[in-house]
Amino acid sequence: MIYKFLLFDLDHTLLDFDKAEDIALTQLLSQEGVEDIQAYKDYYVPMNKALWKDLEQKKISKEQLINTRFARLFLILESKKMVLSLPNLINLLLPNKDKCFQE
Repeated sequence: MIYKFLLFDLDHTLLDFDKAEDIALTQLLSQEGVEDIQAYKDYYVPMNKALWKDLEQKKISKEQLINTRFARLFLILESKKMVLSLPNLINLLLPNKDKCFQE
């Protein structure tokens, strides 16, 4: 039998996106000299999942998700004086800070 299409379900079947996210965040924050990496993860992971759920429910657009998740992370942690060692990273990830909380 010849198949015309072959579909792969990657999310949590072939690939472990949670593990990949954890590794990527750890590497990024470690390279930037962040001391309390777990504090970043404790805020980012549930916030990111909530934004993806909002996208699935069409409450936000993909552009809003992209512009919002890292912006929220760094703005919240900046307000707690936890990101003072990350000015270059903040500017790289937040070129449009004014768009970070789009409705």
